[in-house]
Amino acid sequence: MRSTTSRTGDGSISKTDAGGRTGGAAPSGASRTLVLDSVGPVLFVKSPRARRISLTARASRGICVTVPWRVSFDEARRVSLGKLVWIRRTLARLERARGRCREAVLAAESLDRRTARAVLAGRMDALAREHGYSPGRLSVRSQGTLWGSASRSGHIQLNALLAVLPPDLADYVILHELVHTRVRGHGRAFWSELERRIPDARQRQVRLREYSLALF
Repeated sequence: MRSTTSRTGDGSISKTDAGGRTGGAAPSGASRTLVLDSVGPVLFVKSPRARRISLTARASRGICVTVPWRVSFDEARRVSLGKLVWIRRTLARLERARGRCREAVLAAESLDRRTARAVLAGRMDALAREHGYSPGRLSVRSQGTLWGSASRSGHIQLNALLAVLPPDLADYVILHELVHTRVRGHGRAFWSELERRIPDARQRQVRLREYSLALF
């Protein structure tokens, strides 16, 4: 079982629609790209687990519409057209975040994972020594919309994109995971230990959300 960094750092914005008929035959295609007025190409993806039509916005891929398997693409497009105000507002929010985090966005475009691993491994070792932690194995990879995770055995995974963040935010995520090697969950005990090491941890968490929107 893994304990992830706080989901407040998640870089996706979602909206679920209660509509969408579940009747009709299953479609032959699993995904389709359709053009929405004033938005452009949007990816529609079938999911056998979905119960509702849901829209997700991420800076790295734009709008994605998840469609229940037995709902037609035409129906999903009709529902999505009814959400154009939300789509435009959300895309604008992501664009503002990318503008405010422009330096990190540009650095991410040329990020080398091996270099990122060396930087993050060095920083984790330094923070572990400074604060008295003994983490297990470190993995550095692309982790979708998670900045990091820690297992019960002490194995820590970090997102390579941490290497382009301001150093104090990267340290926040690394220490967040180091604390998880001792304290599971995000209860009072967890935050008490983290804030002993980073008094402004809550403020850094808020700042991290902006980079999540800009980079994920």
